[in-house]
Amino acid sequence: MISIPKNEFHLLVCLSSHGYGHFAMTAPILNALRQKFSFHLTIRTTLPVKLLETRIDGDFSVLAETSDFGMVMHDSFKVDETKSADAYRLFHQDYELKVKSEAEALGELKPDLILVNIPYLTIDAAFVLGIPCIAYCSLNWLEIFSHYFSHVLADEAKIKK
Repeated sequence: MISIPKNEFHLLVCLSSHGYGHFAMTAPILNALRQKFSFHLTIRTTLPVKLLETRIDGDFSVLAETSDFGMVMHDSFKVDETKSADAYRLFHQDYELKVKSEAEALGELKPDLILVNIPYLTIDAAFVLGIPCIAYCSLNWLEIFSHYFSHVLADEAKIKK
């Protein structure tokens, strides 16, 4: 468990570990905030700590976990559409229970604010708890999902009819 000094503002950053792009846009934001405010920073990601240390100023705690997976990849550029679709189906089974579990984890951390780039399970859990949450990303995941999976969803809808 992370030890946060009493009366210190706790900023939790939940960072997708799907590639380094989410981190690349988050590090400058954190450094700019550090120039203006004092806070305890916790970063929740499975990205390598050594990488985080190269771009984020000051001290921070790391929780080596994540609540998203992005896409399942064949390599750095090619999405495995079948495995990704299967992973999202599995992820959304019992989604309400996942939100509850995520809310319990966030509740234990007691953040004052959450920055999310962009595990949406965390956004839903923060909402349940009433914790302010700022979500940002350079990508529109709905359009990405539609690009890769609209044909899969259409095929499944035909099968069900």
